[in-house]
Amino acid sequence: MSRQAPADAEVTALVHAAAAAPSMHNAQPWLFRYFRHSRTFDLHADFERRMPHSDPGARALHLGCGAAPLNLRVAAAHDGWSPETQLVPDPTDRTLLARVRLTGAAGDESGLGALYPAIRRRHSSRFPFEESEIPQRVREALSAATRVEGAVLSFPASWHLREVLELVQEAEARNITAPGSDQDLARWTRTDAPSANTADDGVPLYAFGPRKPSARRRRVRAPARS
Repeated sequence: MSRQAPADAEVTALVHAAAAAPSMHNAQPWLFRYFRHSRTFDLHADFERRMPHSDPGARALHLGCGAAPLNLRVAAAHDGWSPETQLVPDPTDRTLLARVRLTGAAGDESGLGALYPAIRRRHSSRFPFEESEIPQRVREALSAATRVEGAVLSFPASWHLREVLELVQEAEARNITAPGSDQDLARWTRTDAPSANTADDGVPLYAFGPRKPSARRRRVRAPARS
């Protein structure tokens, strides 16, 4: 079913929803370009917002740039559009990571539109995990949602879980001692009152959560997650 092209206000709202995606230190390392005639959004990586010390291989940058088009698809489905997505549409352009085209009104068979309220509810949590098991029905629902996106979700246990925890601890130790990692954090931490309340990117100081008791003198905070 054909429908009129989205108005400017709707295009802006779709990009705002996409920009609410998680990214390392909330750097939002992406740029959007909209082509009105084809109702297409191109998402480019913004390497000026890459973490040169904490993310030298740009892996985290690409993860963030993968989350942003998902948010865009969710918002588009919520608005009644059928989003058609193409990853790395031009291999000769390393910054062009995704293209999302609004193909017209359609039913939301994928169920993406139902996720729309979660876009604004999602936030980073730096508080310790609870010692509780994830219910089996929740695991099954998460695994099913992952398969729809062409991926596999696994829940490590036994020796695998211990290995993952050891890797996390090692990574945290390296992050504390790695030269330059504090520079990345300082660049994207909003410590002054004006920017903490008005900046769209970066992380306000209050969001960094509790610190480990043994590390208070060194100003080391507990590992963060989104």
